[in-house]
Amino acid sequence: MSDTKVLLGAISNDLFRIANYTHKNSINNALIFANEANKSIEKVKDHNYPQYLKSILIELNEFKDIKQELADKYLMSGILLQNYVAKSIT
Repeated sequence: MSDTKVLLGAISNDLFRIANYTHKNSINNALIFANEANKSIEKVKDHNYPQYLKSILIELNEFKDIKQELADKYLMSGILLQNYVAKSIT
């Protein structure tokens, strides 16, 4: 597995954690994982991905506004990234 796929998997896991903490209304904990996700996104954002992944990474590039209403969006984005990584390694 390449380094970029490992980083995409890490971003996916961070998004699951962000969604979980956001659902629990624990925004401070969600921000910790958002900062980690931002670091990983910076490392992979310039790679050649399908358009839907590029749009997810661009949209998630800055977690300035974590809201409970967006928790499902974080979860779905994490699932899409996870599926891309799983599909590309088989």
